[in-house]
Amino acid sequence: MRKLLLAPGLIYFLLMPITAAVAEPSTEPMVSYLMAHYNISQTAATERIELQGRADDIVGQMAHALGPAFGGVWFDNATGRYNVGVVANAPHSSALPYLESHDIVDQTDFVSVRSSVADLESGKERIDSELSRWLSEGTVSTGMDTETNSIVVHIASNLSNDQVAAIKSDAQSEPVEEKVVFEPTEDTRAYFTACQNHAFGTDPQVLFCDRSLRGGVTIFNHFSGGHTICSLGFIVHNSQGEYIMTAGHCLTEGDTNWLSAFSDFSEGNESTWAFIGDETGSYMGENGDYGWIKVVPSGSPWFPINAPSSVASLDPYGPWGENQEQFLENITWSARGDINCHTGGSTDTQCGEVLETDETVNIEGKLIGKLTRDTFCSAKGDSGGTVWGNHSGMGMDEAINAPCGYGGAQSWYTEAIRDAYFMGLSFYVPPYNETY
Repeated sequence: MRKLLLAPGLIYFLLMPITAAVAEPSTEPMVSYLMAHYNISQTAATERIELQGRADDIVGQMAHALGPAFGGVWFDNATGRYNVGVVANAPHSSALPYLESHDIVDQTDFVSVRSSVADLESGKERIDSELSRWLSEGTVSTGMDTETNSIVVHIASNLSNDQVAAIKSDAQSEPVEEKVVFEPTEDTRAYFTACQNHAFGTDPQVLFCDRSLRGGVTIFNHFSGGHTICSLGFIVHNSQGEYIMTAGHCLTEGDTNWLSAFSDFSEGNESTWAFIGDETGSYMGENGDYGWIKVVPSGSPWFPINAPSSVASLDPYGPWGENQEQFLENITWSARGDINCHTGGSTDTQCGEVLETDETVNIEGKLIGKLTRDTFCSAKGDSGGTVWGNHSGMGMDEAINAPCGYGGAQSWYTEAIRDAYFMGLSFYVPPYNETY
């Protein structure tokens, strides 16, 4: 298990200054998703997406305001209202200033819940320990659902009654509630559809842009015999330089010569294979899946990065990398019910809805924790791509399981704030729980 090694100094997300000349963030993909999945009008869908935008980092702010009484946040897309869980009807006046300042107090309900988020997380840790055998075998995965105030245990549908009974027995953890979901598969383990070595000629779909680098564009390393293809998540920097944040499983020890492509990209013309830099470090384990590539200050046409907060494209049916309207103003935690999208080099922009957080999944034989489960679809090459919602960045795509075009597609992503905090890096958005 490797950890990122960086020179001392604070690391920050680079965010684009907002001026009167900058267009409003495009929300069309999320509006379309809401209309299709909740049978509501374009006006109602637009209003709900705008509400989520105003809410900003509601998860982190409510956790900070409510402290030990915080029971989670979820957005009800059917009613268009936020719900904030409060343990045993504890006082919540400390949460009102933020809601009022963001003009969402009239669209927010406080709901009494049995367990705090801290209790759920402690319970989930115990359940993961009790179910370690089943997790390792890929017959269960676990997550946290704030809406039901419970730990979710996903069980493969082909297990015997005795096996299911044993899993349920191991998962019992009073006073935390558990919810059992049977998966329509032979096991619950996930499989990457990204970051496989192959020549571009067998898969010509590559998301690229003119300078500068932007979230979601294709990145790849070049060795004789093939390429590892992934997507860019976020740009961060510290006093030592600028870095690309992507999925940890994209990187292996000693990866060098990471590149991206200009809009005049030609596989046969290496002058369009623009050098970014070398891997600085990566991590893949119980606290997420992420890696870093340092942008070299000399010899790389991408340095300095001038538009780090842009997402590469918003039009799944248009030219690759054409639309730059989606700039990221901040980095936030994910909430149950959030409508969000990911942008990656293979499928461009695909949208979905957050189902669970703090998920532990067996991914090709390795347990990966602190993931968020979403209904968007991904495909080979999307790994590490930007997950965003409205004007907020959320994380990096895992690009696993069902690709686009398959019913019931689900994927996972790693939360950018959580993973960076685990590495001891300080961002301008504070973590909402110091135990992360």
